[in-house]
Amino acid sequence: MPMEPVRKMLGKPMKVTLYALKQETHYDWRYLGDPTTSRIFTAVFDADLRVIRSGSVDDIKPESGGGNK
Repeated sequence: MPMEPVRKMLGKPMKVTLYALKQETHYDWRYLGDPTTSRIFTAVFDADLRVIRSGSVDDIKPESGGGNK
């Protein structure tokens, strides 16, 4: 699937990452898997901006407070 229809369906991604050596671009969208679980959907595009794979993972947020205790 080309990038344009994906963007029309899912809207603006939260993050776009270019991996030049792999000739891939990763588009990430955040969504709620259920009312308490934030997830990230990633669509991976090739150099021709066509989807080559996709997947979802739980959104792991860093613990607040930072630093070592």
